[in-house]
Amino acid sequence: MIRRAPGCRRSPRCWPIAASCCGAAPCEPDALVAEQQQLFLLSSPTLGEITPKFLKPSQNQIGEILLHTLGLERAGVGSADSGRRVVERQLFAWGVDSAGVVVRDGSGLSRHDYVTPEAIVKVLDVMRHHPDAALFYNALPVAGVDGTIANRMRDTPAQGNVHAKTGTVDRSHALSSIALCHVQVFQRTIGNSRWSA
Repeated sequence: MIRRAPGCRRSPRCWPIAASCCGAAPCEPDALVAEQQQLFLLSSPTLGEITPKFLKPSQNQIGEILLHTLGLERAGVGSADSGRRVVERQLFAWGVDSAGVVVRDGSGLSRHDYVTPEAIVKVLDVMRHHPDAALFYNALPVAGVDGTIANRMRDTPAQGNVHAKTGTVDRSHALSSIALCHVQVFQRTIGNSRWSA
């Protein structure tokens, strides 16, 4: 929410600052807040609305923003470091081996991000039983239909049925999936290859 200090006609730089920045007499902060006018209020879409826009096209900028937001909401500091600690604590709480994960950014593009196939399978298994499993499942790309796997697995039984996430860095490719209707979790990683997973 952005508020304009009363009587402030200068640039937006002075809006959230005391009215004295605009030449008015200094006043108590509480009195200033009571006199401010709301210019606009911007509400974020829900996480349920954001997640498909993040996972289906693999939108890395959203991943970075979500990492910083996690840090802000859970640790009080909106930084990559605080977000990373929040993510690592959650993964360890789910039983992911700490030796199997190194988080450095929200996109997964850092050459210092590491995750083992076992860690991915553990997370997918936890999500399969999570109260928000359907939300997560529906946010994943669908084979032969949309997202990063829209052109994969067409004209096969997987088309329209497999919900999976791709991951690619240099010559390492991964494809991880969760199926809610069957007890099925798979993860495939190919390293140092020109072929995708």
